[in-house]
Amino acid sequence: MKPARPYILSPADGAVITQGDQLELRGIGFSPDFGTTDFQDMVWSSHRDGLLDVGYDTVVDSLSPGRHRIELTVPDGLGGESIARVTIEVTAREVAPFPEDFQQGIDG
Repeated sequence: MKPARPYILSPADGAVITQGDQLELRGIGFSPDFGTTDFQDMVWSSHRDGLLDVGYDTVVDSLSPGRHRIELTVPDGLGGESIARVTIEVTAREVAPFPEDFQQGIDG
C-alpha cells in the first residue's frame, strides 16, 4: 500500500510577500491506493502563526512578518500523517509617515 502524500502547488518555496498581501495556498494529497485526500483533511499551518485553513485552495492575508514554514498535512491512509513544507518570507509593511505639514497641524 502506498501512503497518501501531500503536494504543495502554491506558494513556491522561497516566496516573499509583504505583510497583509494575499497568499494563495494550493495543494493536493494523493495516493495511487487511496485516491485523492478529502477536502476537510487538507490542513494548512504555519509554524509561526498556527492553523491557517483547510482545503485544496485557500487564501490567507494575515501572516505575521518573518520567516514561515508553511505545512500541508494529510492523513496517509495507513494511520499516520504525511507533511509537505515550503518556506516563505513575510516582510513588514512600511507605514508611510505623516506629511510634515499634517503633523504640524496636529501639534498645533
